[in-house]
Amino acid sequence: MGLEFQGWLKLRNMHHEVTNTNTSQENRVVEQLNRTILEMTRTILLESKLLKSFWTFAVNYTQEILNRLPSQALPDEIIPYQAFHLKKPSVSHL
Repeated sequence: MGLEFQGWLKLRNMHHEVTNTNTSQENRVVEQLNRTILEMTRTILLESKLLKSFWTFAVNYTQEILNRLPSQALPDEIIPYQAFHLKKPSVSHL
C-alpha cells in the first residue's frame, strides 16, 4: 500500500485491514453488508413494482441511503459519506 494512500486514509481516520483471499470467515462484515445491500435492493424493486432492469439504479440508491446512515465503525456524528468526502452530504434529493 502506497504512502499517499496511507496518508489519505489517516486524514479521514480510516483503518485499512487486509484479509486472506477466499475466506468468507474473515470477511464477515463485508458479507453482511453485501447481504444488506441485496435485501434492500430487492425490497425497493418489489415495493416500487419496478422491473428487474432497474436493478442497477436500485443498488445505487441503496448505497446512497447506506452511506448517509450512522455506522458503528465510525465515531459518533460521522457518517460514511462524511468520512470519505470530508463534508456533510445533502439529503434533499432523497
